[in-house]
Amino acid sequence: MHKPLGVFFLLLAGSLLAEPTSVIRWNQQGYAPDQPKEIIVMSQRDLAGVAWSVAGVGSAWQNNLEESELGAGPNTPWGFNHRIDLSQELQEPGDYTLTVGDLDPVVIKIRDRPYAALANLP
Repeated sequence: MHKPLGVFFLLLAGSLLAEPTSVIRWNQQGYAPDQPKEIIVMSQRDLAGVAWSVAGVGSAWQNNLEESELGAGPNTPWGFNHRIDLSQELQEPGDYTLTVGDLDPVVIKIRDRPYAALANLP
């Protein structure tokens, strides 16, 4: 009688322990309007050609990931590291949503002073 419940918890535990095969790395505190805005999509498989889009503050951009030009290194440990450069596109302060393929969307914050809230922390 308790076997289905046990199987459920085993499956749940397995899904929680599974590592993602792709992640998005960005500055979660935010970027200043004139600051470089390079987002890295790190993956264990080649994502060249996967669609990405950014929307917010009355604007939208879309493109496809290009060939992985970044090799594995201390800040890009996975085999495929795709760069999305939004330095020119994201100039207006506000929140923008970046969607890459079927990964969870992330919010990119553009602020005049993105680190102001952290300045007085110990």
